[in-house]
Amino acid sequence: MSALSPWSKTLLVACQLLLFNLLYSSPSIPEADNQQLIPDLEGDILFLTDSSGSVSHYEFAKVKEFMVRLLRPFYIGPNDVQVSIVHISTIPTLEFPFDRFRSNSDLLSAVKNMTQKMGDTNTGKALQYAKDTIFTDATGSRAGIPKVLVWVTDGISTDDILQPMNLLKDFGVHAFIVSTGRGNYVELSEAASQPTENHLYFVEVDDLPIILDELLDSIIEVIRTKRLRAYDITSRGFQLNWPPFFSDDAGYYVLKYYSATEPNRKISQNLPGSQTSLKVANLHPGTTYEVTLIPETNVGLMKPQTITVTTLKELIVPKSLSAYDITSSGFKIQWSPLFSTYPGSYVLEYYSVTDPQMKYTQKLSGDQTSLKVSNLYPGTSYEVTLIPKSDVVFITPQKITVTTLKEVIVPKSLRAYNITSSGFRLQWSPLFSTDAGYYVLEYYPTTDRQRKYTQKLSGDQTSLEVSNLYPGTSYEVTLIPHSNVVFIPEQKITVTTLKEVIVPKSLSAYNITSSGFRLQWSPLFSTYPGSYVLEIYSATDPQKKYTQNLSGDQTSLEVSNLYPGSSYEVTLIPQSNVVFIAPQKITVTTLKDEVTPTQILISESKPHSFKVSWSPKLDSVSHYQVLYSPLRRGSAKSVIVGGSQNTTVLENLLPNTTYLVTVIAQYKSGLEKALSAKACTLEENSQIRHLHFQSMNPNSLQASWEQADGNVLGYKVRCRRQAGPPSLQSVAPQMNSVIVTGLAPGTANRICVTPVYSGQKGKALCKTTYIQPASVPATYQPQKQICQQGQNC
Repeated sequence: MSALSPWSKTLLVACQLLLFNLLYSSPSIPEADNQQLIPDLEGDILFLTDSSGSVSHYEFAKVKEFMVRLLRPFYIGPNDVQVSIVHISTIPTLEFPFDRFRSNSDLLSAVKNMTQKMGDTNTGKALQYAKDTIFTDATGSRAGIPKVLVWVTDGISTDDILQPMNLLKDFGVHAFIVSTGRGNYVELSEAASQPTENHLYFVEVDDLPIILDELLDSIIEVIRTKRLRAYDITSRGFQLNWPPFFSDDAGYYVLKYYSATEPNRKISQNLPGSQTSLKVANLHPGTTYEVTLIPETNVGLMKPQTITVTTLKELIVPKSLSAYDITSSGFKIQWSPLFSTYPGSYVLEYYSVTDPQMKYTQKLSGDQTSLKVSNLYPGTSYEVTLIPKSDVVFITPQKITVTTLKEVIVPKSLRAYNITSSGFRLQWSPLFSTDAGYYVLEYYPTTDRQRKYTQKLSGDQTSLEVSNLYPGTSYEVTLIPHSNVVFIPEQKITVTTLKEVIVPKSLSAYNITSSGFRLQWSPLFSTYPGSYVLEIYSATDPQKKYTQNLSGDQTSLEVSNLYPGSSYEVTLIPQSNVVFIAPQKITVTTLKDEVTPTQILISESKPHSFKVSWSPKLDSVSHYQVLYSPLRRGSAKSVIVGGSQNTTVLENLLPNTTYLVTVIAQYKSGLEKALSAKACTLEENSQIRHLHFQSMNPNSLQASWEQADGNVLGYKVRCRRQAGPPSLQSVAPQMNSVIVTGLAPGTANRICVTPVYSGQKGKALCKTTYIQPASVPATYQPQKQICQQGQNC
């Protein structure tokens, strides 16, 4: 089957898009959370992402989603796939180098957190930067490994791309291009690697998922491992992996390996033809081994594959893993730093000795030296293993056994705060790690023990508000834990409510604007020591509360950065350990901030003009400046409109063109407010009218038409004959007729006339005409005689 042409491929993508829209009503495509990773891939993939101002934030977000889905199936690391990203902008910006990440999750998180750089679309400069800087040892690019460039573009570049792209391809980089805009097909097809149909994709940004599988398969074909390789290298061995050489049981392998320092001590092993991996063990640390895989078959000769593998150095360190702060539900572990000289990380494993199948695993950074382990069972022994991981050295894992306590022993934690004249708030540390208990709270005045109040609380509760108490009174408070598993002693404290001082309300607001106001109040702590807490929140969003601590001698405050036309609840809370002064509350509403324009309306669109209107119309505006320019090209023009008007007509525009229109309100106060919108002019009437024909002879006719509108450069007259080949004639713009010949009698012929404009064609007018068959002479027949009565005939 022959390969599809680029235009056939584009048509195929369009058909896929139509089918996609019919099958799925939602525009979003769910991601596969548990997508299986693809093994045996090895390559350096560079994403060249358009981060310039020509790309909207929405388009940039869609491209990031596409990149995440494209990278999700890859193993990431120095022995698998490495990824780097460069932003296309005024100056190319490196997001991260190839050797930054060693896990797929960390890579995808970094891609999701990328931010757009804006600026100009200098793609050529970014390509040159990739050639000179990115595909080098400095950024982790690996020699002898397949290199892939994925360039996602909106089709626009302000500089030359072909020369730096050709240099990259000459360097061995496979270039894939995804165009989400109106890119130049000829230029992009020349820039992409060959064949074009496997390396160049045209698709709208919302439809990027359609090409995901096809692009992923093409990249995998480039970076699929086609050689013997080693991974999971330790100080005593490594894992080998190779592609299958035999499609059936037509052969077997001979694996040979030996130390480079002892070539005579060669180890050989026969393996079946279906095997594609092997674990090699019992080797010496820090030793280089020559490994050769020899395919043996009677069908043909296959070339052996040889690699060199160096086992890790074995670093012997004293055991330092220990546990402390052991409780009934957990403990803390600590160890000496092991990666102060070499790079690496840790894996921590722990499990109950009575249930080794229930193993918990956690990854830790190489600079971490302690960890808190929680949510364990009381009185249970746990096996804890700290496994150092490094590509440079091998460090033996460390193991300890830790047993949690049977009894819960906790320090006294019950305390009171936010004490007022009528109550206080209690808080204590959690005493029950499971649902094994509850609390009973008791409190009473120290002068009247008979007035005891009792309340039952759940075991997960750690605080309580106590209210309706007497001012200036001492209370005995007891928290009693209850459990069927352990015994925890009760905790007691004495709390004295504050004396109450009644002061007149003085909190008020003035100098209210659209974004803030000023508060003032009378001094409340001239006699007693204290301070203030000021709380402010919007009446429509009480959860979003702003809090500020103020000194006791402060009597005013400027509040700013508020929303216009919003009501705010303001509370001034006096704080004192001696007396209680009731909080003061007021409601303050900021002024409305009238802004124009808030809406732009485009109407009365014509080929060379359209009307622009905006609202509201405010007396505070001095005048308006209306800027307009063709979208993505052309210089901007402006029109000044008086402040009493809110509409204007923009003329002398290009037909069938999208314009960016910006209305800037110049306020009398000197402020400026702007709003932009898109507007489109209509297409000119470029269709031929009144096409008619006049027969010239049995084999030709004259086609005539009325002159088309606009600046016509000429006409194309196409004739599709029922009998005979088609023809195409070019006609000068001042002509409006042409002679069409070679028409067979008795046939139907379709004639189309198309006006030609600068850079494009107009709309064609087509008609079918029928050529009459040639007249046939009647066959001669002698006239019969008619005999009258009495005549001899």
